[in-house]
Amino acid sequence: MEVSAKNRIDETVQNSELSTETLNELFAMQSSNPEEIEDSFNKKEISEFNYVMVAINTIYVDTQKSMHEILKNHSYDLESFHQMAEVIQEDEQLLGRLQALFNEQG
Repeated sequence: MEVSAKNRIDETVQNSELSTETLNELFAMQSSNPEEIEDSFNKKEISEFNYVMVAINTIYVDTQKSMHEILKNHSYDLESFHQMAEVIQEDEQLLGRLQALFNEQG
């Protein structure tokens, strides 16, 4: 699911009229000096950036909702899921076995 969301985000960025570099500059400036955006970028660039950010946020929210629904349907709560994910990431052997299992199924 996360791979699908990442692919959708990558596609959104690639389909933008702005370069990745410009999007990154706008994102950094929005975080550190939002008052300088209007002085550094034109209205079209700002509008396109806002469109991309809304699209990315929508993908994120939709993915989170889907993930919560899947967990709920399998009687897991988000905290338990995060604990399992943490254990898997910390245990390289377990991660390897799970990846092999998923590769066999896919």
